[in-house]
Amino acid sequence: MAAEALLAVEDLVAGYGPVTILRGASLEVAAGTVTTVIGPNGAGKSTLMKAVFGLLPPRGGRVRFAGEEITGRSPRELLARGLVFVPQGRNLFPELSVRHNLELGAAAFALSDLDARVDALLARFPVLGERAGMQASVLSGGEQKLLEIARALLLEPRLLLVDEPSLGLSPKMTREIFAILTALRDRGVAVLMIEQNAKSALGISDVGIVLDQGRVALQAPAGEILADPRIGRLFLGGGLA
Repeated sequence: MAAEALLAVEDLVAGYGPVTILRGASLEVAAGTVTTVIGPNGAGKSTLMKAVFGLLPPRGGRVRFAGEEITGRSPRELLARGLVFVPQGRNLFPELSVRHNLELGAAAFALSDLDARVDALLARFPVLGERAGMQASVLSGGEQKLLEIARALLLEPRLLLVDEPSLGLSPKMTREIFAILTALRDRGVAVLMIEQNAKSALGISDVGIVLDQGRVALQAPAGEILADPRIGRLFLGGGLA
């Protein structure tokens, strides 16, 4: 693996019970880039994220972050090192306010400047600032996903893992979420994203990764993957959608 890679995954093996899902996956994520992982259902995309973030103990291989071995480290340890995960679906406390949901992004840490960080995020995302005192349950689906991403930014990550950020969102809100991710890239944050909306996601990405049957079949510039008609036929059921 290249020394300059922010995240380096080497021959990662992981699964659930007797079933092995990842079968020696290797990939790299460079600092200040957006990398999108695509592939058919069951390829191991979410398993990859969970194994990297310490939610699923790897059975083999290793993970390095900023040159440090982090294989099997706990999510709390990874958060402290600047690696944050936004999982698939909705992961909020609906009965709590927008502000309180943001504050929970630092629940495991004693931040002396917590209020200032929350205020900065509410200013950065005006739609959340306008609803800071409202329950998270009143937000639209897109606004809830925005809140999850904002909460992940509370700890000022170096690498953001995002699993299916557009799931259930309108095309307009999907574009807004993708714009936020590219803005993070422009600020130096690396993004590793899983996304079924392959064409749109690759369109805003620097690098694309095709995962198939638990292995990385291809890692290449996103534009090359978009331009290759074989990718749609082989891995996405007929075409990039």
